[in-house]
Amino acid sequence: MTTCRTKHIISAAMSLTLVFAVPTSMGAQLSGKPAQPPSKGQGSRITAKPPANVQQPKPQTVNEWCSSQLKDNNQTIVIHDSSRSEFFLDEPVLAKSRIPAFLRSLGFNVSTDSAAHNGLELTVSIKSEPLFGNYMAKGQCFTGAKVNGDLVVANGNRTNRTSFSSELRPPGAISHCPETSNLAPFGEALQHSQLILLIAAALGEAYGPVAEFCTLVAVEKWTSYAEGVARRILELDHPKSMEALIELARLQGVTNEAVDAITAAGAIGVNQLIQFLTSPDTPYNTRFRAAWHLARSEDSEVLSTVAALRDSTTNPEIKIWAHRANYMLGDDKSFVFFFESLQTNLWTAPHARQLIMAIASIRDQNMLGLLIARIKEPWVSTALTETLGVDYQLNEDRWRSWWKANKDRFPERAALK
Repeated sequence: MTTCRTKHIISAAMSLTLVFAVPTSMGAQLSGKPAQPPSKGQGSRITAKPPANVQQPKPQTVNEWCSSQLKDNNQTIVIHDSSRSEFFLDEPVLAKSRIPAFLRSLGFNVSTDSAAHNGLELTVSIKSEPLFGNYMAKGQCFTGAKVNGDLVVANGNRTNRTSFSSELRPPGAISHCPETSNLAPFGEALQHSQLILLIAAALGEAYGPVAEFCTLVAVEKWTSYAEGVARRILELDHPKSMEALIELARLQGVTNEAVDAITAAGAIGVNQLIQFLTSPDTPYNTRFRAAWHLARSEDSEVLSTVAALRDSTTNPEIKIWAHRANYMLGDDKSFVFFFESLQTNLWTAPHARQLIMAIASIRDQNMLGLLIARIKEPWVSTALTETLGVDYQLNEDRWRSWWKANKDRFPERAALK
């Protein structure tokens, strides 16, 4: 069995000062909402349809709309690098190079000359710590990392300090072994931190809500994954929030969080998930996450939409969640599918993780009991923890004791004859 442990090997610290020159006109420029079309009676009326052979302009994406809002804003960001580290860890993705490139991509000017400035000043300090796992075949590999830091925001006489952190734990299985500590995935750990959220909030405070919204929408220019971004876009309740989430849902790395945020939007979100599920143009990861959410619904019409995929989809993972929807609708075929799966070696089953997650989420007394009896098999404890809200990891005795005291809380479906 693979075991992982962490150890503090190197501490790398860096500090950046980002200084924003803020003209008084900027707030008005970026605080507005999307331009509204003219009301009836304004401008010329056009009633004829365009000729069929005339290509219609492609709809503007949210990113394109944001670019039109932020371009030519004439804001200059001055960056000071006061790093005390002897070398840069994973230099392309740490703050020294990533933050300037990201801010430039948003339309800001970046400079190292701070001779004259007034307004917002940001100072970022980061510390990094490599983590390693012991792997039987490869030995000690630096496959994890931890980052933490502070963002100090100074605006006139006001100063505010907030902290961010992220820990990327060594995975259980690897294909590549980083043998030295400086090869640990510091950049990926930083990308999983809340730094982009803090930077977006600072821009929003200085320049208005559009600046924060558009900074978050541009997340793919910063990272392949950023925790909390989609949820914050939903919270901002911008007129283009749902449109932005639909675009983000198609990006690898932020798909799950974007679809989760769409689900949290209520009925309008459920309708969008159904569109993801039925559209042939939807990327696989987006369609799968939509099926995962919809199959866990308590609405019979929603479940029926997912259930219909069981016999039509060729994707085995989506088929598992279609079985789950059918099971919740009382379909005996899907009951047999899950019950027979529990009689096999789950680890060798195709798409074992999704199968175990689906079985656990059903919360059937018989099936949960069978899973707890196999607690040491891969993915089982993770699935049970997510479903039941208790975490005894691989401790069989604690799981058995908990199950003995709580199993009557769960319904039991009669076995098929």
